[in-house]
Amino acid sequence: LDFIKIKDYYTYRHILITTAMTARMTEDLYQDSKMALMAASTALTHDFGKSRIPLEILQSTKKLAYEEYQYIREHPWVGFLLLAYYTGNCESLHSLVALNHHEKIDGSGYPRGVKVVESLIQFVTINDMFDALISQRPYRLEPFNIRGALDHLCDEAEAGKLNMTGVKLLLSYN
Repeated sequence: LDFIKIKDYYTYRHILITTAMTARMTEDLYQDSKMALMAASTALTHDFGKSRIPLEILQSTKKLAYEEYQYIREHPWVGFLLLAYYTGNCESLHSLVALNHHEKIDGSGYPRGVKVVESLIQFVTINDMFDALISQRPYRLEPFNIRGALDHLCDEAEAGKLNMTGVKLLLSYN
């Protein structure tokens, strides 16, 4: 986290917010503090692969070229490979969250386009998307307002792309 904080403060902040929200969701839904700690631990490393994206791409203020955008789309794979190596287990929850946090329930996500229904991974996905939508980014004129972001997540859940329970829980916080 110290490395990410120095390299890209937005990503650092995003990781912390996604982690706090995922832990809160897990605790509220399951009433299990051990599960909430595991959720927090895995959410902390969900964007680990971004640590290997060149800074000029990660912080670009212009529309990315196709080749540059591929670096962004590959960060789940990179995070998975690094975490599988560091944990010594390619099936560790940390590795799987890093790999699958952009996948959707209907298989419309990336990097593999597979269906992911595991609720913990979906909670990370929902919170990752929510923070990304409402956050100021150099390549976007304006972030979504909270209502617009929640509407977008509701549309995704109604379309069968996101976990409806997680989205409703996020709505209840707002």
